[in-house]
Amino acid sequence: MKAKILFSIAFLTHPIFLPLFINLPGWELMRMISAVGLALVLPAAYFSLKGIDLVSPTLKQRRVIYYWLAVAYAILFTWSWADPDLPTSFGFVHWSIGLILLGFLVNQTKWNISWHAMGWGMSMIFIKEELDVLLYVWGVQNLGAWEISLAFSIVIGLLVMLVRYWQNAHSVKELALGYVLGLTVSIFVPTLFQWTSIA
Repeated sequence: MKAKILFSIAFLTHPIFLPLFINLPGWELMRMISAVGLALVLPAAYFSLKGIDLVSPTLKQRRVIYYWLAVAYAILFTWSWADPDLPTSFGFVHWSIGLILLGFLVNQTKWNISWHAMGWGMSMIFIKEELDVLLYVWGVQNLGAWEISLAFSIVIGLLVMLVRYWQNAHSVKELALGYVLGLTVSIFVPTLFQWTSIA
């Protein structure tokens, strides 16, 4: 029972869903369905045909997954940028860069660096986006949205990392490195490109 509960939590918090939840709400329905197909359905079908174990992939298979999805997210960003009827979804670039760096580090270190941890490390910036909206609606200013966002990101990230640790999926160093990588991308990529929004 414990293993099933941990697996369910890990599945529901899997970072493959995060870019879609963050960036697609402003998309028109048919475009949203097409984007989900491109970033979720087609990769899953391709990985299955290639014999990639999506539950426990090898390090080589993980790199294939990361790079494939990085390309898919880059295509979605280009689509959002080129289509005047869509909000430009800068967040897909963050995820593309994060996954490319993750694949590179996995290849260099031969560590099973946690994708879960990286995804929730990147969560800080989209949590801030949601907080900014809520604080604006509530008429609250100068509450320290960055600090609150970081706190939320750390708390949620720790909970997710504990689940992955209890599943014996990663070591502490693999979880920590994944989280630091995600947090670094979420902070420095917007600064590098002078973007103020992830979505």
